[in-house]
Amino acid sequence: MRTTNRILSVVLALLLIVGGLVLAIEAAVVVAGEPPALVPRDRWYAWARGLRLDSSQFLSITGLLAAAGLVLLVVQFRPRRPAQVQTDAPNGTPIWIARTSIERRIDAAAARVGVDHARCTVQGSPARWRLRLRGVAGPNRGDMAMRAVRAELDRLYAPADTQVSLALRLPPRRRR
Repeated sequence: MRTTNRILSVVLALLLIVGGLVLAIEAAVVVAGEPPALVPRDRWYAWARGLRLDSSQFLSITGLLAAAGLVLLVVQFRPRRPAQVQTDAPNGTPIWIARTSIERRIDAAAARVGVDHARCTVQGSPARWRLRLRGVAGPNRGDMAMRAVRAELDRLYAPADTQVSLALRLPPRRRR
C-alpha cells in the first residue's frame, strides 16, 4: 500500500501543480487585458453562479470528493507491518533488523527441521513484535520447529517475550 499511497500523492501533487500553473497563467493573461486563454471564465462563472447547494451536480461532486478523501484517509492510517524491528544486544543496546531478513532466517530454520513451504510473517510494532510461522509438516515436527525458531530468535537477540504462533498443516496423503 505504500506504493499506492506514493502514486496517489504524486498524482495529486501533479494535479495541484498543473492547476496552479494554469491559474497563474490565466491571471497574468487577464491582468494584461487579454481574454482568458485556457479557461472560459464567463461560462465557468455563469455555471458556478447557477449551481445550487441542493442540486444533483453539487451533491455528486461533493460526494465524490468526500469519498476520495475517506479512501485516502483509510489507506493512510491502515496499520502496516514494520520495515525494521528492534532487538536487544547483550549489552542492552537496541539493534534494528530488517523484517524481511528475520522472516527469511526463520523460514530457513524451519525448513532445516523438516517444515515444507515455511512462511514466516513479522507483525506488530517495531518495539513489540511477534512472529507467525505457517508451513506443512508431520505431527511430530511442531516441537522441533518451535525449538529451531526460538534458537534462531536467540541468535538474533530477539526479546525473550517475543510471541511465536505456529500453524503447521499435515502433508497431503498420497493415494496408492
